[in-house]
Amino acid sequence: MIHIDIPKEKLTAFCRRRHIRWMACFGSAVRDDFGPDSDVDVLVEFAPDHTPGWEIVDIEEDLSTLSAVGRWMSSIPSTSTGR
Repeated sequence: MIHIDIPKEKLTAFCRRRHIRWMACFGSAVRDDFGPDSDVDVLVEFAPDHTPGWEIVDIEEDLSTLSAVGRWMSSIPSTSTGR
């Protein structure tokens, strides 16, 4: 299995800056078929008083740069899944 290391301090600061109060990986990133060409799917929940709008595009780009291996990370707001 491939691991992606993101320092906890960087991830915590990113979440605070972007008003993210909860996040989780899903898809191939948490399965055995995660490979070198796989992207990382992330479910995020924003603070109740924050609606990201088109900021979500910047959030995905910023998440991708947090990863030392430069993988694309795509995010889905949890409100679209009913969490």
